[in-house]
Amino acid sequence: MTVTVRSIENRVEGLNITTEHGGGTGELLTGVSEGDAVTLEAVDEPDWRENGTGTYDADGDEIQVVAVLNDTRVIVVSHETDTVGDDPDNATQNTDDRNDGLRRGDVEVVNESFYVESPYGGEPAKPMQVINDGDGTVGGTVEVFEGDDRLYAAELRMASASTYTDAFEIGREGEYEVRVNTDSDKATGTWRVREGYPRLVVLLDQPKVVSVATRGYVEVTAHGSAPEDAQTVTSDELAKYEPVYGIVVEYHRCRLETDDEDCEGGGEVAGDDWVNATDAVDELPLYNGEGGLSGVYVEHEGEIYSFGITTQLSG
Repeated sequence: MTVTVRSIENRVEGLNITTEHGGGTGELLTGVSEGDAVTLEAVDEPDWRENGTGTYDADGDEIQVVAVLNDTRVIVVSHETDTVGDDPDNATQNTDDRNDGLRRGDVEVVNESFYVESPYGGEPAKPMQVINDGDGTVGGTVEVFEGDDRLYAAELRMASASTYTDAFEIGREGEYEVRVNTDSDKATGTWRVREGYPRLVVLLDQPKVVSVATRGYVEVTAHGSAPEDAQTVTSDELAKYEPVYGIVVEYHRCRLETDDEDCEGGGEVAGDDWVNATDAVDELPLYNGEGGLSGVYVEHEGEIYSFGITTQLSG
């Protein structure tokens, strides 16, 4: 099961990590950041996890789920079991009635059909995640089409707080139609398979199809002049790199017409815009200076600006 780390809080006794499935305190380790996608595995699974029932030494047996990231293990979910009745020797794991017999986090694959090889188009491939963030079990189908050709279909029953990651993967660039039908609603959306779109998320409980985009922030800085050894490009040369060109021009306009302190020197980019912004940094002359002087230097209407991009993890 793959989840996204929502938040991290450093504590004296360890690292508290919260994901969309819960949170727990683990070892204080580096290499795990907010927004990271981490793979979870169970540790010391009790009998009830495998068979539905089991015995307990006492109430509150701890179940740990850890992330394995670059060969480093860190607990990201930790919770205690409940017993039913007064006799712990005959206890069963308590299930939520709203989950219709499934335990929280469980996924039942009723039917799954791969009409082409997965990953479709080979490696590297973009994955699909099906998520139920609702309060109870949701049943539905997910289908992927290329034109009129069905590539994949799955019928799932998903308890609350569950994620299915063993679904279809695509490595061939293009745009694919995704159709979702649930017990109560339906949705369609586009799966964009190209740079800037690392994965597809199907929110089965809503339902909703989201082609997740990589995000970043373009930061623009005004300078009195460029460093002597920096190569400056003209705004005409920058014009093909939208939206960076538009962000620089808007910042320039704002500085001329208003108090500079009220102007935002930058803007967010995502998906195709993120690709264009990173291309601008990669393809135009980049000055590596110190003290906030690094970036691509641009001359626009007699003023000198520099810009760079900070890439955020996909969410």
